[in-house]
Amino acid sequence: MNRTELDQPLVLERQTTGVNATDVQIRPLTSTDAASYRDIRLAGIENSPEAFDSAFEEESVQPLAWYCDRLERSRVFGAFRSMELLGIAGFVRHKGEKEAHKGLLWGMYVRPDARKDGVGRRLMEAVIEFARQRVEVIHLAVVSDSVAARRLYARLGFFEYGIERNSLKQSGQYYDAILMALNLVPHLCVPHDSCSENPAFFHYGSSDGSLEDKRSEPSVPSANSSATK
Repeated sequence: MNRTELDQPLVLERQTTGVNATDVQIRPLTSTDAASYRDIRLAGIENSPEAFDSAFEEESVQPLAWYCDRLERSRVFGAFRSMELLGIAGFVRHKGEKEAHKGLLWGMYVRPDARKDGVGRRLMEAVIEFARQRVEVIHLAVVSDSVAARRLYARLGFFEYGIERNSLKQSGQYYDAILMALNLVPHLCVPHDSCSENPAFFHYGSSDGSLEDKRSEPSVPSANSSATK
């Protein structure tokens, strides 16, 4: 995907079965949400296996306590319509003194009937605001052909800085991962093409748990979204 494609307007068309984003509540998940979290995560892995590091066969056999533990080790935000969990997005801060300034967006996913209604963007904004008080930069990885996901991340100020070839292999097919970052403090912005070409870069620039998940989730508004473990 080239820069022209990334700069095209992100059209959020309302679906007949869509969701009014203003009726959606974004909040951190707790262990009491473990069952709902398990259901939506397994749905994402089953429907978009190429977008997750984990395999459905691996996670579907895990007990509920395993999901409770994951929610306790990492901050995961959920998008709720009433009692229904529509989308999830995780954030974890790197461990160690030398990497504690970095955070990772992982496991983002939005149910198909809630896409194209701004739910994915609201989840991302919640993660960014949470991370702003804790780290200096947020990293994510997204499947290369997830054009809508990459466009949404770019709109929020993320820039592409690399690519991991053959990052995942699903059913005999390889998938590349695009590496993206959002700098939350101005002094981290260095004068390179990615920074200078992205006018949205400075939008957010002015102002604990497991690191096994590497990829950001395909739950943003589009059928060709992206993902993480």
